Amino acid sequence: MEPILESFVTHDGDRPLWALVGDLSLGGVSRPARIAVGVVRTVDDGDAVVFSGSASLRCSDFGIRRPGRLLSDTFHLRIMGIAYREDR
Repeated sequence: MEPILESFVTHDGDRPLWALVGDLSLGGVSRPARIAVGVVRTVDDGDAVVFSGSASLRCSDFGIRRPGRLLSDTFHLRIMGIAYREDR
């Protein structure tokens, strides 16, 4: 996770504080990803934070073909996790 310096609002209205940065793998294909996440609450006496965020991605970017014309190439990913301090 890295701090976000830009001031913007995600599509669901959350004000992101961090960016979750890494590779996202789907269907055996990995792509770099940067997902804005907001802190939901702190845990373990402030040594960790619960975060959540979301992103819209395209199946075609991961080589996944749509099974039919009625399904969109875009899907919505929602993520929630816990980040612990590195010096823990």
